Amino acid sequence: MILTFAVNGTLLDETPFFDALKALAKEPELDEEQVISAYRFYQARLQYGQAYQDQKTILKQTLMLMDVQFNDRGWFGRHYDELLAAQKELHPFNDALKALPVLKRHNKLYAIANTDNDIAQAQLQELNEWLDGILTAEQVQAYQPQAALFDLVSEKLNLDQQAHAHIGSDYWQDIKPAADRSWHNVWINRQGMANSRMYKHNKALPTLEKLPDYIARVAPDMEERAARQSN
Repeated sequence: MILTFAVNGTLLDETPFFDALKALAKEPELDEEQVISAYRFYQARLQYGQAYQDQKTILKQTLMLMDVQFNDRGWFGRHYDELLAAQKELHPFNDALKALPVLKRHNKLYAIANTDNDIAQAQLQELNEWLDGILTAEQVQAYQPQAALFDLVSEKLNLDQQAHAHIGSDYWQDIKPAADRSWHNVWINRQGMANSRMYKHNKALPTLEKLPDYIARVAPDMEERAARQSN
């Protein structure tokens, strides 16, 4: 069976990056939450509101726009290298380090990274021994939840003919696009968001800890259905 994983927030803990941003708010005496909100706002607008740009360019432009907003004369921009390094140095959640070796015994594992090739390679080096491949936004020049990235995954892995489940932590970027494609999906709801009937997912789990048990239960039926469809 093939398992595809979103990266940030699912396999990797983004907390250190946002801690670095918060630390930068202290010297100019800015509100930490306003700084985080500004980063998220500009990053999303640049990522989805115009033609594709690589993640390093988006980070640089996001910091420039934050400097304009906070009138800080290049304060955030001067810390570009530090923040890029923080992005590259994210570490896996402990439950990812435990779950992937177990899942690898009977499945093929692929990461779908919403970033540049070199950033993804750096971020995932601690998990690389269990991954069969990494597919990135840079390869298709589009970011999740845009269809082009999911098209690339489906084509590269021949998912129409395979038993497959997609695992992600961001409902709107990871799970809804998978559900729209009728992919079996597992929502890793680390934030403890309230469930709703409008949410379309096959399974919700708080962490990756119990994912191997769940996949072991559903895999036989999914593989049997995939075999029938391919004949």
